[in-house]
Amino acid sequence: MTRLVTLLFSLAQHITPQYLNFFLLFLSEFLAEESQEMFWDFVEAIQNTEGERDGTEQTYYELVLKKAGSLLSSGDHKFPGSNPEAPVVVLYAEVGTRAFQELHQVAASKAHDGVALYVLRHYLA
Repeated sequence: MTRLVTLLFSLAQHITPQYLNFFLLFLSEFLAEESQEMFWDFVEAIQNTEGERDGTEQTYYELVLKKAGSLLSSGDHKFPGSNPEAPVVVLYAEVGTRAFQELHQVAASKAHDGVALYVLRHYLA
């Protein structure tokens, strides 16, 4: 999952129609894992968005990220200083582990640079 999120984040620099379709699929399934209500809220949110974008893949991608970000639950731990308009990076991790330390450093760095909205969700292995 981490590699996929990293791949999605790095590919966002080169948005194509195929990437956008894959991204929408990934994001909708990610939200479905959180809850069916979140999934359907997302599906409804991205309907009829023509007036909110200029028709390019880039503006649609940004709109989708904004709408998905608004669905994050209030129980999420948003990294201070994260850019709320940036792509959302959700880290499921067990705090204190070596894996958490490594991934946290990357996500925190992206948040500090203003290129990510970093969200931590606790996970116990």
